[in-house]
Amino acid sequence: MRITIDRISFSYNGAVPVLREVSLAVDSGELFALIGPNGSGKSTLLRIVSGVLRPGAGEIRLGEVPIAALSTRRIAQRLAMVEQDRSMGFDFSVREVVAMGRIPHTGRFARESERDRRAIERAMKLADIHGLASRSILAISGGERQRVFLAMALAQEPETLLLDEPTTHLDLRHQVQFMSIVREQAKEGTTVLLAVHDLTLAAQATDRIGLLNEGRILVTGRPAEVLTRPHLRRAFDVEVVVGEDAETRTTYVVPLLLGHSQ
Repeated sequence: MRITIDRISFSYNGAVPVLREVSLAVDSGELFALIGPNGSGKSTLLRIVSGVLRPGAGEIRLGEVPIAALSTRRIAQRLAMVEQDRSMGFDFSVREVVAMGRIPHTGRFARESERDRRAIERAMKLADIHGLASRSILAISGGERQRVFLAMALAQEPETLLLDEPTTHLDLRHQVQFMSIVREQAKEGTTVLLAVHDLTLAAQATDRIGLLNEGRILVTGRPAEVLTRPHLRRAFDVEVVVGEDAETRTTYVVPLLLGHSQ
């Protein structure tokens, strides 16, 4: 399902604009990364796409339908979001949390069907959390919780997946596993839009990148087109080394420490 972001502007409580006429489109089956410095508007844009925030101007469309025309439940049937930091106020088991991903399809009090069970089991297997099924969500690590929330999103069987800094709390193995799962979802037709700080990870895992700075899109394109020294210097005010890995043929980015230069 294509996501169209059409001239979106937004500010909190009428203050300085966080987003300024942002436009881009993410095609079905595409994995698109938003990068940019802290405060550039990445998380805010994801929350607007998810329907949690309403823009001050502009429009979000899922396929051809404006998101403003959809009910909360209909949005949840088509779109799932994994946030960077999410807390649970109740002592649910891991499996119970994953099963919440079925609520948009079944309603809150419906009994699990065979389809629901299959979706839950598949999601837990993909996220490598079967061994945590009976554990309390309050008694596992931050990285484990992040995988649980990914499983909950996968159990939703969404057409669109939004990810806000999804690998922040994950160790190296689970970062690789997480992004492999996300890539596989994109190959199966899921539209994926994620915000990420790790520029090399974005280069290796995504199809296209959009560079945000001060609420505006500076440039979009393939990783090698966006991750250039001039673009990154302008957005991040830092010098970097940009190269191509000989083995993977993907772009890598290494920041230069202050006082060092090439």
